[in-house]
Amino acid sequence: MYLKAKKPTNFSPFQLHPKKGGICMKHLRSFFAVLLAAAICAAVVLFSGCGASVQVQQLTIPGERGSIHATLTTPANAENMPAVVICHGFTGNRQLDGHAKPLAKTLAQHGIASIAIDFAGSGESEEPFTAYTPANMRDDITSAITYLTDTVGTDPERIGLLGHSMGGRAVSVYLKDSIKAAALWAPADNTGLDGLEFLDHSAEGRQAIYDGAIQNGVLDLPKWGVTISADFVQQVADQDPTASLRTYNGPLLLAYTAGDAELLSQTTIDLTRQAAAEHSGPLVDLTGQYEDATHNFTAASGKKIDDFSVRRRIESATAEFFEEYL
Repeated sequence: MYLKAKKPTNFSPFQLHPKKGGICMKHLRSFFAVLLAAAICAAVVLFSGCGASVQVQQLTIPGERGSIHATLTTPANAENMPAVVICHGFTGNRQLDGHAKPLAKTLAQHGIASIAIDFAGSGESEEPFTAYTPANMRDDITSAITYLTDTVGTDPERIGLLGHSMGGRAVSVYLKDSIKAAALWAPADNTGLDGLEFLDHSAEGRQAIYDGAIQNGVLDLPKWGVTISADFVQQVADQDPTASLRTYNGPLLLAYTAGDAELLSQTTIDLTRQAAAEHSGPLVDLTGQYEDATHNFTAASGKKIDDFSVRRRIESATAEFFEEYL
């Protein structure tokens, strides 16, 4: 069945009134009504997701050292909902290599709020990168949780954490009973100075990085385009993320990729998987399912169709994990 198209009217709101020779006010009012409706719709799309069920806000939240730039994604009109804090990796930002937005939308459509934050010196942060330290990352995670529970009104007993790479390390050492569930994407969880292996694969190189930062207070990393502090290397050296994993009682999701070999050693992967397996809570270990992925969970092939597949798999698996355990 075919419908006959209507003939265009060539309407203009500024056409002359046929009798009075002036602007037709009726048409003008209609024109501005359409503009107003379009503006309202645009605003709804800007802050809402599919079917107006998801609300997205770009904001700053109070932190220990000043404001933290964040993206808050929530189900519309929901109360006392579970929530996830999303933590990016070294020199990353709260977009999480393009994963944060679709993941947050999926979580919200399943009734879960999320907040993705920029750590010090990253993304829109006004702080220098020398403020990027494990201690400050921990403070920022706490600030994000406080904002979620006190301002957004999420359920304090259903808080989850997601961390990638160094963000995964930050999540690992943060774990405690108040965290209901945690997802670790390629966490850089080796102990002590070996936690710096993503900067240098050799023990001698890592020691040189440590010594240089300690002696001078800071150290330039030309390859990464940042300057790290003595506090950063010392705090990494003092950490044992796998010990924290072993004592955690909540559900864990763990995923490493074939592309992690570029930055992380097999020893790190094995130690982290072993610690996760020894913890007393449920474990979803997806390692081995991303042989086609880079460290950032993008396609190793560089092809868009493959990239879509990798992204969809890790984002869907993570959303399903939090939906089940939060």
